[in-house]
Amino acid sequence: MENLVKQEYISEGESSCFALHLGADVSVHTDDVIGIFDIERLTENEISGGEAERFLRNSQKAKQIYYVSLDLPKSFVVTDEIVYITNVSTLTLKKRCNAKCSVTPQGKAHEEQALPA
Repeated sequence: MENLVKQEYISEGESSCFALHLGADVSVHTDDVIGIFDIERLTENEISGGEAERFLRNSQKAKQIYYVSLDLPKSFVVTDEIVYITNVSTLTLKKRCNAKCSVTPQGKAHEEQALPA
């Protein structure tokens, strides 16, 4: 999957401390997210589409796919252990990622305001 065009919305090295809601009752810790991918854009691109399909097929064989919803999938979220297929768009997931969590000097976490998704 090295050559796959990634749409990663969480900067590398950027620490966060909140859960990203993927739909239904499923959330993942943002530190566990490797990448967020738009299914439609990847399948339209012949080169990346083939790699994406191969990656998803191999993940399915390894029983590492979790379908968040049975609705038409719009994106998939890759973590170290599971690939989540969701009907939530990459744009909505990006907006949800914009609610960054920072730590105050006293060590208490607080969330910054984000756009509603």
